[in-house]
Amino acid sequence: MAEGPPAEERGPAARAAVRRLRPAARGEAGAGPPRARVIVEGRVSEVVIQPYDALPRYEALLEVSASHRAAPAEGRRPSRASSPEADVPEWDARELPLPAGSLVRLVWHGQRVVPGVGAGTRLRCSGMLTGSGPDAVIYNPRYEIVSRNRQY
Repeated sequence: MAEGPPAEERGPAARAAVRRLRPAARGEAGAGPPRARVIVEGRVSEVVIQPYDALPRYEALLEVSASHRAAPAEGRRPSRASSPEADVPEWDARELPLPAGSLVRLVWHGQRVVPGVGAGTRLRCSGMLTGSGPDAVIYNPRYEIVSRNRQY
């Protein structure tokens, strides 16, 4: 059976059919779990260390105390107010990706140990949040260890 020309050369109906078949490839709605670039702050409640013969991967479970989107939704400007005690801007409740007290799993691929990240450590992380609720995960986040005694 001959395949013929690629979908891009067949016309608008063929291109629309290809778009319906591959929504995940373009990041469209309904393509999988919701994703958002976020900044979260909290305390590491537990870490998972992989066995020696497994692929290198370091996981930490973060109990969120503050979170916000790193970039506002299209065409919207976030409402910001200075918040020195949290050292992050305050955002509307509608813009909070994770409520305080929720858990998010941080996963670093290719590392057996992440320096400074252990149970009880306070972190501020940024990255792409995938999933929501108990399935919330940030892969390879950028992180900053937050001091308990802040002085301004």
